Amino acid sequence: MTIRSLASQGAPLTRYHVIDAHAHLGRYPNIHVVHGDAEGILGSMDRIGIQTTCLSAFRALGGDYHRGNDEVASVVARYPGRFLGYGVINPNYPDDIEAELHRCLDALGLFAIKLHPTMHNYPPDGPAYHRVYTAMQVRQGLVLSHTFGDPATLERLAAGYPNVTFLVAHVAGTYDPALAESYAVLMEARPNVFLDTVLSQVYYGDLEQWVAAVGASRLVFGSDVPFNDNAHQIGRITHADISEEDKRMILGGTMARILERIGHTPYR
Repeated sequence: MTIRSLASQGAPLTRYHVIDAHAHLGRYPNIHVVHGDAEGILGSMDRIGIQTTCLSAFRALGGDYHRGNDEVASVVARYPGRFLGYGVINPNYPDDIEAELHRCLDALGLFAIKLHPTMHNYPPDGPAYHRVYTAMQVRQGLVLSHTFGDPATLERLAAGYPNVTFLVAHVAGTYDPALAESYAVLMEARPNVFLDTVLSQVYYGDLEQWVAAVGASRLVFGSDVPFNDNAHQIGRITHADISEEDKRMILGGTMARILERIGHTPYR
């Protein structure tokens, strides 16, 4: 039975290793969020067959990154293997960057770092963020960001920090020929750059064109749950006109390789 036929029947994709690489925990003030708690997200994961979801906290992206990171760590500890946690770093508190990064990755057991230059109103190549990249270069770690700027900025970052895995949020959510061409050139030269598929408004054929441009091995499934419904987001992949192997790669294979790359053994 194909991935599409399983999904069309509403059957969970439990025979595959599905990883949601981009999700959130909690409530958000400007958007009505339903089931933003761990148990609510777990319910949808089990219905769909998502094995692991990678979370950052809305609270950490907003007013209290220490408390938000603690909340994510608590969820990861309660549900080992079902959730992996991103530690959020706020560049507007530069003197706390190294300490919080160390606390998140070493003391709290979180697996990677999440940046949000837009919400924190700070450029992705600003000096405070370079402190994050420098620390993650030593750790050979993963950084997910809402944006790393334009492709030229990302190319400089990826070249300057080759041991950092850069996961770019939202770019593979919608297809723009000029942007895709820029990323294809960048990613050919920089094997440490990957794109996630999150976007609420999508158009027919976008994912197929991204697979043709950069390859499924550079694309990662993400839902942005609870902003988006993870069933809607995964449906874009299960029903895409791409091969079964490409679907397996995007649904979890690429992220599993990233976890291996950063020394975090995927749960099987």
